[in-house]
Amino acid sequence: MAPQENDIDSLARMVAEGFKDSQKNVNERFDQVDERLDSLEKEVHQISQRIDTVVMPLLDDHSRRIKDLETSVA
Repeated sequence: MAPQENDIDSLARMVAEGFKDSQKNVNERFDQVDERLDSLEKEVHQISQRIDTVVMPLLDDHSRRIKDLETSVA
């Protein structure tokens, strides 16, 4: 026969179950945040690559043309 649970044991069990549920919820939220951060990291990497392959060459070209104009006017 199992011993009967007293009020303190019952309260301790309820608190422990509450902490387990809270921990599970926190872990699930951290997992969601990790997934979103991974997605954001990939997006930032893609944007950085696009800047390096598209924007920087255009800026370099404009800068060269401005320099050519400045030297031809001077």
